[in-house]
Amino acid sequence: MRRYLRFFLAPVIVIAGCAAVLSTYFEPIVGDLTRVGFFSERDFGWNSPQPVVHVLANGKTVANPDVLVLGDSFSEGNVWQSVVSARSGHTTLTYTYDQIACPSSWLDYALAQPGAKTVIVQSVERVFVGRYAKMERCRADPPLAHQVRPYETEAMRATWPPALHLSYTFRTALNTWKMRHTPDQFRSGKVINAPLKPGCAAFSSRRADRLLYYTRDNLKLAWTDQDLANAVANIKKVQDEFAAHGKKFIYVLVPDKSSVYRDCLTDDPDSAVRKRINTNQALLAAGVNTPDLMRVFQQNANRITDLYLPDNTHLGPAGYILMAGQIAPLLTELVAQAGEFLLFLQQLSARLQPLAGRHYKMIVRHEILLQDAIGPDSRFRPALVQAPLQVRRQSSAIHADAVPPCPRRASAHG
Repeated sequence: MRRYLRFFLAPVIVIAGCAAVLSTYFEPIVGDLTRVGFFSERDFGWNSPQPVVHVLANGKTVANPDVLVLGDSFSEGNVWQSVVSARSGHTTLTYTYDQIACPSSWLDYALAQPGAKTVIVQSVERVFVGRYAKMERCRADPPLAHQVRPYETEAMRATWPPALHLSYTFRTALNTWKMRHTPDQFRSGKVINAPLKPGCAAFSSRRADRLLYYTRDNLKLAWTDQDLANAVANIKKVQDEFAAHGKKFIYVLVPDKSSVYRDCLTDDPDSAVRKRINTNQALLAAGVNTPDLMRVFQQNANRITDLYLPDNTHLGPAGYILMAGQIAPLLTELVAQAGEFLLFLQQLSARLQPLAGRHYKMIVRHEILLQDAIGPDSRFRPALVQAPLQVRRQSSAIHADAVPPCPRRASAHG
């Protein structure tokens, strides 16, 4: 009996010991691409310190949001929204696609919220056509916001303790061997591993000469021109509807990882088709209010280290900060216009004062509309407070035709 136990236990101990050694060598799984593609964090984990983002809470604790967000996994962490809030002073509340019945029902809900002056819809590039080429309507209960507690993004990747997963460990060992002996592009699981041009992409991983990306990124290669045109037209239609109700609509398309680094690929059989697709430009050409993240990300692909994390399909903290920097100005654009209008009113006040004498003040409707338009942005708050008070001290009233009409809310937000 003991002989049989020894015969059975000996190979088990050897296998477990090898797996433990390999797991320690490969380092703990952190990224989604290394996990589903069976690649090691030792090769593709990020090694440079990342900027720390103080992420705000999202969900029931958020009071009086003036910006509603619908997004996918690029928005679930509430990272870019927190940066946007810090820069613009706006309060965001985020919902995710997996918590709603369909985009149309959520858009109807957002349109009916009186306190939300701006609505942002975010989507990753690879599902853009599938999600918006046909926008079917559906009935649904009021959506629940995605729950996020305050936290800070990680400055460094965890390298201990190792996680013992036999299947993952041995498949990763096979891919590690294959990668070192096969310079060409190859697929493993749901991930494509492709060679990169030297110095083209800034990654802090040991294998910065290789790019991991989802096979689903290639879904866009099958798009027809009509499919793309239909999706773009539907987004523009949504934007026009929100503008007609006095709300600002922003569409944020996050480019696929393979799109941003496409010019760095050395072994891409679909290069010609991939370079022909530029969804961001199609949206901009149609007049959609959207940041050109494709252009900005491509410009910074070899400037910002770990713009996209090497082991992940998502952005790194630096990438989310860059993304927020492109969105925030679209929110504050209205504030800047309102501030300029207030400055114009101040100048007009100075010119009319000699004519009107002491019987002179701003009409109330201008002050109310400008207060509503400017919101919490502190840069223009002094002008908002001082200009009307300075003029109100002159007493009496000024005729409405002496002051240019205030911009209509629909055009100001749209």
